[in-house]
Amino acid sequence: VREDGLSRRIMDFIQERVHERYDLKALASALGVTPQHVCAWFKSHNGRTVGAYVNEAKIRRAADYLRETDKRITEIASLLSFSSSQHLATAFRATMGMSPRDWRRRMG
Repeated sequence: VREDGLSRRIMDFIQERVHERYDLKALASALGVTPQHVCAWFKSHNGRTVGAYVNEAKIRRAADYLRETDKRITEIASLLSFSSSQHLATAFRATMGMSPRDWRRRMG
């Protein structure tokens, strides 16, 4: 694996699978490195964990759905593999500073 492109490959892998549950072993296997290497590399080159990046990617996609569709929050949570709409709402509020419902009202 060429290390200079590893961060981009990790981000691309996550973006392509943002609707799926995060699987560190599958990510590492696809890149031909160990899970520990993925975590250490990403953190040292991006200043945040892979898990934090996954969460941010899912929240950005949820924000897109809220702005561009009339899908219910429970449906968006399911599409993005959150365990519940409450889990999505909590993560969304922590990242965006407001609830999904308030975001939709502001952006709509």
